[in-house]
Amino acid sequence: MEEAMFLTLIILFIVFIVYGVIPWICTAVLGFGVFRKGPSCHEVAFTFSKVTWKKKVMVSLWLKWEKVFNWLVHIHPIDENHPFLNVRIRTYWGKTVQLSDGEKIKRGDHVLELHFNNEVLYNMGIQSRSTIQLAIQMIRTTEQLLPKTLPIILNHPNYEKIKALYGVSMIHRGTKQFGFTVCNLPRGPFSFFTRIYLRLLLSVVHPQGKDRLQNKVEHLVPKMMVMSTKELMRRYPS
Repeated sequence: MEEAMFLTLIILFIVFIVYGVIPWICTAVLGFGVFRKGPSCHEVAFTFSKVTWKKKVMVSLWLKWEKVFNWLVHIHPIDENHPFLNVRIRTYWGKTVQLSDGEKIKRGDHVLELHFNNEVLYNMGIQSRSTIQLAIQMIRTTEQLLPKTLPIILNHPNYEKIKALYGVSMIHRGTKQFGFTVCNLPRGPFSFFTRIYLRLLLSVVHPQGKDRLQNKVEHLVPKMMVMSTKELMRRYPS
């Protein structure tokens, strides 16, 4: 997650080019009708069944960047056949977190970090008829994939050092049922830039991204989700 913060400015520049410069050029030079007076791509609400060409360009650019980023930091799918969740093993550098099962993770512990595959998430969104259907798909897929994280931990040469599953996301409702402890990010630069980064990500890959940011901004708060390896083993014994 920290590495992504350093690349946020690059993505902001791409957003500026696609959402600001390209439409201005098309309007001023080419006179494309879609940018003339009347409902524009900035004003039309995204639906699950219709995605504008600008949205497709933004998603394509973002996902290409994301593939490069994943390769650089060794993020890979839990299941190649169902690549909804990606993982990597990393060192936790945050403050000590008390988990609901009595365990703690502290600075220097190793964790298995979870990442959504945003290409899969985007495709789920545009194929779903409603947010409820999308949520059901996400829950069912997560239920299938979470048990597969345990072999990844146990097959690692230093598995005894991996203390927890760990993730930071704005999609955190319902994660407690899987065994996660959900807590606020400590105030500071990491929390600030994480919020910017994840809201930017949502605006790009969510079919209703811009409208969701405008209408649900008070709910779009990134949270830290952590499950101890012991709790993972208890819930999903191999």
